[in-house]
Amino acid sequence: MSRVHPRTSVTQLTSSPHVARALRFFETHAESITEEHIRICSVPATPFAEHERAEYLRQRFSDLGMTEVEIDAEGNCLGLLEGASRSPLLVVSAHLDTVFAKDTDFTAKLVDVYPDGKAYNVQEGVLRARYREGFTKTAWMKAGEPNEIPIDLEATSNYFGPGHRIRLEISSSNFPRFDRNLNTGGNNYDETKWLSANNQIHHAGGKASYILLPVIPER
Repeated sequence: MSRVHPRTSVTQLTSSPHVARALRFFETHAESITEEHIRICSVPATPFAEHERAEYLRQRFSDLGMTEVEIDAEGNCLGLLEGASRSPLLVVSAHLDTVFAKDTDFTAKLVDVYPDGKAYNVQEGVLRARYREGFTKTAWMKAGEPNEIPIDLEATSNYFGPGHRIRLEISSSNFPRFDRNLNTGGNNYDETKWLSANNQIHHAGGKASYILLPVIPER
C-alpha cells in the first residue's frame, strides 16, 4: 500500500471545484454558522440525555424545509433534504451531546508557602455544585452560565511569617479525602459511567473569584 503525505491529500481534496465551492460557502457564511452553532450548543445535551437538543434540532430542521424529520430511540435527530438534481444520496451525521457536567465538585485548599518553596496545607473545604444554594434543594448548573460556588473552609488560624506566601488551590476533586463525583447529576454511588467536567475560574467582568481572610491585628 502506497503512502500519501497528508499535505498532498489536502491539496488534492481542495483542488476539487465542489470542495472549493463548499469552502467558499463556509467562509462567506462564517458568522451565521458560528451563531447557529452557539445556539445549538447552548441547549443542554449531556451524554445519555440529548432529547432536549434533539427536539430543538427537529424544529430547526423542519423550519429549514427538511422532511421526514424524526428522533430515534437514542435521541439522534434525523431528516431528509432533497437535492436539486439526481445526485447520489449524501448522509450528514453529527454527534448531539456535549461534555457539559450539570454537577461537579469544587475543592479549595488554603496553603502556607514558605520562603524555601515548601508548602503546607492550612485548611480545606469542598462543595458539590448541586448544593450551592443550600442542602435542601438541588440546583443544576447550566451551560455557559457562571455559577457562584461558596466553599466554606470553616474555622482556622495561621500565622504567615515574613516572606511567606498565601496560596489558594482550586480543584474539582480531592479523592479519596472526599467521595467521588461522576459529574452526571446522578447518585454517584451506584453509577459506572462518568463525565469529565471542564471548569473555569472567573477573574473579571464583575464575577471575580475571591477568598475572604479576616486579619487579626497585632497587639
